[in-house]
Amino acid sequence: MALLFDMDFAHPGRTLHHLDGRPFTQEEQALANEATLEEFEAAGVKIHTEVTQEIADQAMNDALDLLRKYFAQNPEAVIPYMTDEDRSQYESLLTIVTADGGRFIPRRN
Repeated sequence: MALLFDMDFAHPGRTLHHLDGRPFTQEEQALANEATLEEFEAAGVKIHTEVTQEIADQAMNDALDLLRKYFAQNPEAVIPYMTDEDRSQYESLLTIVTADGGRFIPRRN
């Protein structure tokens, strides 16, 4: 618990740091990685708040929008990586989308 109280949660990066800026040793890092959610909460750390969840949700939506833009330009680049089940679902969905002549397909500006 003492280690969690001395953790700098605002410091970016993969290596955890003490409040005074020192990086955790490998042993401290391993110990912190084993901490439970209850231990973090007991140390006063809020892992998720409404604001952080909203930011994470928006980031996921933005990432999907970005990927969607490139997929729309070249879906054949992604199809080879799909499982057979996903490819079948994609083809079924594409049939629905193009049923009226492609009216619902996004147009490039």
